[in-house]
Amino acid sequence: MTNKMLDSNFCECGGIYQHVDQQQDDGGVVDLYQCDTCKTGCIVVWDPETEQELKREYSRDDDDGDDEDNDLFWGPDGHLHQHFYDDDFEDTCGAPDWADDVYRANEATDDPALGPCCACGKNGPTVRNIFMLHRLCPTPGRGWGCIACGLPADYASAVLCDACLEGPDGTGPAEIEFVCTGYPAEDGRTPIEQAPEVKVKHNPLYHPEMLQEMKFFDTSPDYGHPECLCSICGDPIPDPNEEDEDYQDRFIPLRLYRKPSIKHPYGQEARFCIDCGPAVLKFTRRAISL
Repeated sequence: MTNKMLDSNFCECGGIYQHVDQQQDDGGVVDLYQCDTCKTGCIVVWDPETEQELKREYSRDDDDGDDEDNDLFWGPDGHLHQHFYDDDFEDTCGAPDWADDVYRANEATDDPALGPCCACGKNGPTVRNIFMLHRLCPTPGRGWGCIACGLPADYASAVLCDACLEGPDGTGPAEIEFVCTGYPAEDGRTPIEQAPEVKVKHNPLYHPEMLQEMKFFDTSPDYGHPECLCSICGDPIPDPNEEDEDYQDRFIPLRLYRKPSIKHPYGQEARFCIDCGPAVLKFTRRAISL
């Protein structure tokens, strides 16, 4: 089986990979290569199930008690690689520090290995533009999420090549035909129609930058009115009297006002839904205490 990264036989330091050993591991074939200059080792695992087992078994930092650091990363060929060195390793030829950046191999080849373009189907190094869509990922847990506010990785992504990002007439992205079924380089593609649209809502308690984009309105409709929208997320604010007791207990009837001005003679207001109100209180109190 051909390994694209090893076709050239070049290590990232400029040395040449030499094949030094091959082993059988639970039915999978493990090839060991070593750079003749920096002596960095590269393990190539061909069996997909073995790849998944290794990925679960090893973490970025090896805490097994020995003096060897092991790093796994997915190479541009779509297979799992492992670079390793001991604590006495001396970088005499400018080889990258694999413990600091396990994705260095992808950068060295200028190939992010994201799979085919979700618009035209093209493969290659120009497929490097990632879109986070407001759609559900076909494989929950293998999409995008938010580590800041705890959104699960259940939302679909798409990748475009540079040409499709520019668009056919140069005015914008081409139409996205597919979404990534899961991880872009591993799980294939799914027609975009099969990924249902969904509203993705971050928690402003953990995103103070959302308050900087707060929208002020010239009107002041009552809660429940179609035009009574949250100033942060844009969702309609229902009438709390028509909701259940849990909603009424959590609802914060908070509105902020701006004084009248020449441009806004009746002043302006900002209002907030049940999810965004606590964040406004939190950061307003913090600002007042400073």
